Amino acid sequence: MAAAKSRTYDKRRVESICAKELQRALGYQADEIEGNREAALKYYNGDPRGDEREGLSKVQSLDVADMIEAVLSFMVPSLTSQSLVQFASVGAEDEEQAARESRIVQALVRSGRSNAYVAIQEAAKDALLLRNGIVKVWVETKTHVARETYALPGNKEGPDLEALAELLAREQGESADTEVSVASMEKIPKSQGGGWTVEVKALSYSRKLRMAAVDPCNFYFASDAATMNVEELRFVAERQLPTRSELVEEGFDEAMIAELPQYGNNTRSDINQRRRNRSDQQAEDFWQQRIEIQRCYPMLGTGEGGRAERWLVTMANGTKLLERERVRCVPYGVGAAIFEGHSFQGVSLFDKLRETQDTKTGLLRAWLNNAQFVNTPRAAILEDQVNEDDFHDVRVGGSIKVRKQGAIEWVTMPDIGPSCLAGLEYQDKMRSERGGASRSHRYSA
Repeated sequence: MAAAKSRTYDKRRVESICAKELQRALGYQADEIEGNREAALKYYNGDPRGDEREGLSKVQSLDVADMIEAVLSFMVPSLTSQSLVQFASVGAEDEEQAARESRIVQALVRSGRSNAYVAIQEAAKDALLLRNGIVKVWVETKTHVARETYALPGNKEGPDLEALAELLAREQGESADTEVSVASMEKIPKSQGGGWTVEVKALSYSRKLRMAAVDPCNFYFASDAATMNVEELRFVAERQLPTRSELVEEGFDEAMIAELPQYGNNTRSDINQRRRNRSDQQAEDFWQQRIEIQRCYPMLGTGEGGRAERWLVTMANGTKLLERERVRCVPYGVGAAIFEGHSFQGVSLFDKLRETQDTKTGLLRAWLNNAQFVNTPRAAILEDQVNEDDFHDVRVGGSIKVRKQGAIEWVTMPDIGPSCLAGLEYQDKMRSERGGASRSHRYSA
């Protein structure tokens, strides 16, 4: 069915567009991406594989985790540089301005309030394990309200205007981020000295640069995405779980938020694997209950002549539009440790080393099982010719009473240790070549 050509972008149509884009977006519902992330987290944590057998070794080789930590350790020095951000000039006349902007942003990043260093390292680790690292950058604005009460002279009409103007000017000071206003006025009886009681409200704003790593499990993108540059994609979205209280503080209508259903337990396998906790997450206090929302950034043909414009559309539960507004850009930066080319997703070290970890796990288990069989071999015993209590008594040096010579015949198990050792060393070489970092390790038979 052909897409509608209507130029009317009312609430219902925008809601429908975003709901359908979410349904088609990669990573939104169970797909290969979710399965890959779940498996990557299992391999990293060394969770049970499902092929364990009772009585045999359950050990695992943790090559994915080891290589990620090794590569990340090589990356950390560059990720913690004092000059993490640098603006390039576009001409000789722009060099001073570019240097000034670089110093300002570097100071904001180094202040610690931005969370920049933590966010970038988290995103780098996500890229190594989950194919993509995603960083969100925004300016956080907080509102602070202060109220003070003053007594001013005046007449029956009201307080003295000059005194009131002087008071407001003093409260305003030189701050451009403060709005001062009269909240209330009350006449003071003559028996109490007369005049007026004036309550002054000072509304101030604080802004700071903020950065945070976005969990790739909570980030969705258009199915035809062929680049990591989110500005070029027609649709991206981030899933969040704020409380009702946080949404009201953000400015959403209280009655509307109160009607939204509380979010239940996570059903996505990759998110549950990340959190490693599937217990009930519902809050007892109504306003601390979490609501599932999606911050969608679609391109809509709302511009002149149908030209595309970027919007921020906040959806609840992927179906209900809460708010929409035009925005100038998408506040995300996306990267990968290994680029695949012409794809939003990169290649993770899990993708590169999954086979190596499987092979080494098999070799380690075989070696340990073999060592157990060699040290405690099985035996063929003649029935009624061996004292079985003595036979099953495994104390060192313990004797076994037999009625006939040759009543016990030990089954010899060949030692495959040298073969397993050669296989492990070869896989270590393959790990270094595939993973891009060498980790010195020596085995001994």
